[in-house]
Amino acid sequence: MYTALKTGLSTCGDNWPSYESSGHFEAAQFYSITEHSLAPEIMRSEEIWDTSSPMTRRSSAGGEGSVPYMRKLWDEREEKIAQDRRGRRSQIVTVDKKPFQDAMKPVYDKFIPIPA
Repeated sequence: MYTALKTGLSTCGDNWPSYESSGHFEAAQFYSITEHSLAPEIMRSEEIWDTSSPMTRRSSAGGEGSVPYMRKLWDEREEKIAQDRRGRRSQIVTVDKKPFQDAMKPVYDKFIPIPA
């Protein structure tokens, strides 16, 4: 990503920790707050999960139990980095999510129905 930023292939960052720790801020003038993902991201195949051992399921449950603490640490780190970057070379842009949410509504309605 750093090389893409330095060469102009990409012009912005979207992850505070890597923007800071990987030095992306040196090459990217803009930082976009998109909220397009929520750490930690956990994805698994239902088919594989259904055949997983009890030990694997317990391990996963333990990991899932740590999510609130991890998110707290992530939020604190993001805020610290954001405060550090404000007023420096970085320009922070908050993206309007509503048009994206509206465009995705038919997909969510079809594949992720909300139970009544």
